[in-house]
Amino acid sequence: MRVLWCWLTMPSTGCLLDYQPILRMRGWLPGRMTSSVSIDFQVASHVRFAGIENMQAGRHVFGSSGCWIDTRVVLTMPDEVMLGLYVTIVTGDHTRHGRGFRLGAPRRAPISIGADTWVGTHAVIACGVTIGRGARVAAGAGVTSDVPGDTVVGGAPARVIGPAKDGERRDG
Repeated sequence: MRVLWCWLTMPSTGCLLDYQPILRMRGWLPGRMTSSVSIDFQVASHVRFAGIENMQAGRHVFGSSGCWIDTRVVLTMPDEVMLGLYVTIVTGDHTRHGRGFRLGAPRRAPISIGADTWVGTHAVIACGVTIGRGARVAAGAGVTSDVPGDTVVGGAPARVIGPAKDGERRDG
């Protein structure tokens, strides 16, 4: 019943402006489905969740407008994680069956995004990935393998571009 309530309430707040009290209220709603979401979790308009009960979010985690967050398997985001516009996080995919993927058995694997991480606009994070603490994921990146901490990754598939520097500008 609580999941249904969240599923109905989250879309209905999409018409509200993204002011701080509204961001906090939208973050509070998924937190009622699980005890592992911090009260500081903030969600912008039009963010969609699948399986919210498996999400673990620390303090000051922020999901920008249009994010699609699949948590049918555990998704861990400790403190200070920022998701840019339209980030897609997918904890499942399909395996090959014969010559195609349509009838392949689904594969699910947890995702871990390290603290102090920035994920840029339109990035996609695939199942089973671990992103290290302090990493920066460039806009449009396709993260299909683990990302070391304190690095900048970009491209599809994502590859290391260089080290993340303190005080650098975080566009995305």
